[in-house]
Amino acid sequence: MDDELAGWVIVLNDITPIFEAEKMKVRFMTGVTHELKTPLSIIRLHTNNILQYDDRLSTEKRTALLLSIRNQTDLLVSLIDDVLTLARLDAGMKLETGEATDWVEVISREVAKVLPLAADKQIKVKWAPSRETLLVNVPADKLALVVGNLIENAIKYTPVGGGDIIVTAHKQPNEARPQARFSVKDAGIGIAPADHQRIFDRFFRADTAHTIPGTGLGLAIVKEIVMAHGGDITVKSEAGHGSEFTVLLPLLAVDASTPDRE
Repeated sequence: MDDELAGWVIVLNDITPIFEAEKMKVRFMTGVTHELKTPLSIIRLHTNNILQYDDRLSTEKRTALLLSIRNQTDLLVSLIDDVLTLARLDAGMKLETGEATDWVEVISREVAKVLPLAADKQIKVKWAPSRETLLVNVPADKLALVVGNLIENAIKYTPVGGGDIIVTAHKQPNEARPQARFSVKDAGIGIAPADHQRIFDRFFRADTAHTIPGTGLGLAIVKEIVMAHGGDITVKSEAGHGSEFTVLLPLLAVDASTPDRE
């Protein structure tokens, strides 16, 4: 008969990736919540102190409290910007391709931006622009995030007057395809070998005491951008002896008519 049961069909699906994605989302939200709480608590505490003791506060003390509030607000803005960037990546809005960007020009602009920050810490950023044109298939704004994050981190984790930061970029031969190599070397606090892989995890901080401001998301964003465009990022470091971050990206062919820099 047509309505007789002929058999059973069992469909098995591996839902491990779904569970892993859910666990990652929970860890991410837990990290965001934790990072938001600290600056908000400080802002609330200082605001209450100003409201309660305003008439008893010296000008210097009031200024110090207001500066702290401003710094914590800046940290919150930075955290929100980083979270939004990662959210776009997680949502599959992978970074646009098809835009040839000169890496050397981006590095020069980003170095110029951070020179005042480095000067405040009595640090020199040494960068000698390559005469070669290093074209990579990454939008300029995303490449600026990679460069800016790495150089700013180097400044942030180098003590006042602690040494120079060396920035380099050049072509690197590769059997499969030529690559562009960018590196940032500092003389900062360094990273223990056991933490070399974890340093790219979201919210991981080499400064476990959180004495250095930061969101713990910068290196995660850098890695996401680099990997999305067929590149790789590595770190050489040991605690107390500085760090060197190196980014490799596929190099686009340069038209023979494109002149090198003078």
